[in-house]
Amino acid sequence: MTIEENDEIEKHGYDLGNNPNHGGWKQKFNFPPVSYSNQSELRQEFKIKLQLSISTNYIYTQQVQLTITLYLNEEKMLNTPEYGDLDNYAKSICDAIKGKNGLIIDDCQIQRLDISWIDIPDNKSYFEIEIQSTPDEYCSRELSLYEMPNNKYYPIPNKYWNNSVFIEKNEEEIFLALVHFVYSTKLSKDIQHNARKKGKSQTESYYDTKLLHPIVLGYHKTRIIDSGFNIVKKNIWRSKLENWLSSATDSHIKQKIIKILDILKKIVIFQYISYNSNRLNLKDIKC
Repeated sequence: MTIEENDEIEKHGYDLGNNPNHGGWKQKFNFPPVSYSNQSELRQEFKIKLQLSISTNYIYTQQVQLTITLYLNEEKMLNTPEYGDLDNYAKSICDAIKGKNGLIIDDCQIQRLDISWIDIPDNKSYFEIEIQSTPDEYCSRELSLYEMPNNKYYPIPNKYWNNSVFIEKNEEEIFLALVHFVYSTKLSKDIQHNARKKGKSQTESYYDTKLLHPIVLGYHKTRIIDSGFNIVKKNIWRSKLENWLSSATDSHIKQKIIKILDILKKIVIFQYISYNSNRLNLKDIKC
């Protein structure tokens, strides 16, 4: 497939609201922004209105850069108390774009934030939001957040992207994603524990397992409890996964599981060679 054909697929998916355009998304909102200093009822109305205006079927899963441009009347901005401060507008908008009906899972994903205002001669204030992330760091907003052995919650979407459209996943694809998250987070947790026992600081042990972290972010339960996503506790999915693994007689499924574990083992070996550390006995790592 040529670069031009890839670009055409990307553009078509963006027009359908199924993917960013090479990691980017931008939208104009033709109604006034609301400052966080306003009453909670107004902020809630603003949040609902903003989310209903978003036309995407995906959500970003990695760190993003957020740019907010407010179009406000200069006379009101400088001579009256009608408008709020920029940081209060930023807070209100960041809160509105997170969660199931937003663009990000949680605002801890915002790695960089730029906000500015531009004068408009009339009173028809509005705003624009632009998000930039690395390509492919998104998934269907139809997802569940699964609690992993490290007590963080990770998104597993119910659909996968293919040639501009989202396609429903089957049970096997969901369970294989669970296998990857379970083993990678368990490995990471155990290696960090061993590193702490050897005298390393919490920060050092965290970076010692950086390569093992899943490519999507994990979230503390306090960040996602009110997100609106389906939240699946360990005790709910664990027995289902174990039953599926024990009944997986199909050789191609077993080969896929072996491939996942083999990749994780290679990462551990590479990382421990890089840090000149003792290799962990992988046989001691259990699901």
